[in-house]
Amino acid sequence: AEEGVGLDEVYGFGEGLVRNLGTIGFTFRAVGDRLENVEIGKGIHGEPGVYTMPACGDFEGIVEFLLKKLEKCVPKAAEVVLMVNNLGGTSEFLMGIFLKSLLDKVKLSYAVKRTYCGTFLSSLDQAGISVTLLNLGYSPKLLQYLDYEVTVPSMLFGRKRCNLPPSAVATVSPMDVLQVSSGVPTCTITEQFGAKLASTVITFVCEALISCKDMLNTIDKEAGD
Repeated sequence: AEEGVGLDEVYGFGEGLVRNLGTIGFTFRAVGDRLENVEIGKGIHGEPGVYTMPACGDFEGIVEFLLKKLEKCVPKAAEVVLMVNNLGGTSEFLMGIFLKSLLDKVKLSYAVKRTYCGTFLSSLDQAGISVTLLNLGYSPKLLQYLDYEVTVPSMLFGRKRCNLPPSAVATVSPMDVLQVSSGVPTCTITEQFGAKLASTVITFVCEALISCKDMLNTIDKEAGD
């Protein structure tokens, strides 16, 4: 409409758009470190899901199931926009875990050009997530249209954004000088040694936390974050 095209053309474009995207959602109940009552295909208004899955310890099986269904709508190897929508009652923590699991899998089958993640269309406080794939092969103007400024309730659309190419993303080189808060260098180390030292420290911290997982989970259940 911003380009001045007629209503029939806008309608036709929208009809074609629907044929070039796929959406599927699921709901669940997080109990400790398990996902229970998993219903796939659950309606936005609470309609029963069309598939159920047994309790599981992560999102891996759910992701694989969702992608098999989405592949029927969007062919493999296509350039796509990925949208991950919080149905309203899913914590940011679980959204992050799901997004990581999804991206690891979806990039094996598609060329993901952009990812949106947030609450776009919610269903009261329902704990669940929906996934949408949009085939960019439908029109070369799709990304341009997505960037148009519009007035909508969502904070994730309709605002000016910065889409930097990967080469423009800032990188941090391994440190070669250790400094105290006063800014006075305390020692100088080579880049190679500094990178190895940082990697060793981070690895040690991660392994220590993993080894204490059961104890930390017990404390978390009793005292919370």
